[in-house]
Amino acid sequence: MVTFTQPTQSNPVLAVLPFAATQRLRKSYRFYDWDPARGEVRWMCAFDTTASVVGTFCAAVEAALDESASDH
Repeated sequence: MVTFTQPTQSNPVLAVLPFAATQRLRKSYRFYDWDPARGEVRWMCAFDTTASVVGTFCAAVEAALDESASDH
């Protein structure tokens, strides 16, 4: 499960997700830990990022969550 911790009003997206899912995503994507104690990350994209790229990332998040859920 992804929990968005702040309203998304501009580019940054702040979210908490399970540690295992975060580690899986790090294999293919670079992003920052915003609050490591909470498992909160900050996702950002460039001004010219396409909807297709965002969709691919969302699918990767979903897959990472599914994989981390199956670990339990």
